[in-house]
Amino acid sequence: MKRFVLCVLCLMFGGLTNATAETNRFTARNSTYGVLGYMEFDSSIFDGTAVQFVANDLMLSLDFTNPTNSFHISTIGPSGKGTYFDSTGSLPSVLAGFGQQGGTSFSDQVAIVVGSGFGDPSFLILGNGTGNNLFSDVTWSASVVAAIPEPETYAMLLTGLGLMGFVARRRKNKRPA
Repeated sequence: MKRFVLCVLCLMFGGLTNATAETNRFTARNSTYGVLGYMEFDSSIFDGTAVQFVANDLMLSLDFTNPTNSFHISTIGPSGKGTYFDSTGSLPSVLAGFGQQGGTSFSDQVAIVVGSGFGDPSFLILGNGTGNNLFSDVTWSASVVAAIPEPETYAMLLTGLGLMGFVARRRKNKRPA
């Protein structure tokens, strides 16, 4: 029985340590409108190359709001399209976009547009439901977001604690009076 309890404890803490993968959040800011939105990627997808393409299907989340009419986009765009990054630094930086980042149609999109050169994504197109708004002077900053454990991790933790309580109660009831 001790082995069983030890195995449950190992599984519980193993599940908790697996939930600590870093997430990189790339936030787009505009000189006029402030924060326009963000997109998040798991840090493990960056391989250290100077120019790396990351497809939308590797994105964890995307959340942009058009500041002129509050049209909200939080859907991830099609695979085969995505973002170019410089992944050589401790926090990768956005280099350019490759088409639609999110939205339900071509007009409802988030797209990074290369400005004066490949390494200057100074424009951002935000869909507004009926057309697009082009925002210039966009700066991208990356930050690390603390990982939040998945619901399965909490379920496993509670199951383990419940099993330990059951075993302890059973042992208490079996003791002779």
